[in-house]
Amino acid sequence: MKRALVIVMATLFLGVAAYFICFRIETRPMRQVASVPKEIAWLSTEFKLNPEQSQRIARLHAEYEPRCMAMCRKIADNNARFDRLITERREFAPEMEALLRDSAEIQIECRKEMLAHIYAVAAQMPPDQGARYITLLKNQVIQPGVPFAIAGTHAHD
Repeated sequence: MKRALVIVMATLFLGVAAYFICFRIETRPMRQVASVPKEIAWLSTEFKLNPEQSQRIARLHAEYEPRCMAMCRKIADNNARFDRLITERREFAPEMEALLRDSAEIQIECRKEMLAHIYAVAAQMPPDQGARYITLLKNQVIQPGVPFAIAGTHAHD
């Protein structure tokens, strides 16, 4: 009787262990995609990326985000100074021209960074998907901050 109990327990243990091993193996791709931020999960689905591509793009986004935020702060600071001058003055002043020039330089720097990031992300994708990604995002470089939509870019199209 004791021997039968040991056999049953060992069989049960091996069955449970086999189940969890198979479960982990089969759900690995989903867990890898779930470990990246939501925008990367969307990119993974939309551009049919494998988990390794998704991870590389997640790293690129993580590296780009602080630079992007720094650009946004520069733009906001410049806009705040320009807004203050417009409110205080009653005519165009040389300080305004300087702020406009600074704004243009900041925009150039921001757009260069953004375009470099777009190309870096696209390089991680299959060539056809990378080209589609560039097409989708080029308007953000051409007209930053302007909402846009491109027909045929949704997963359900």
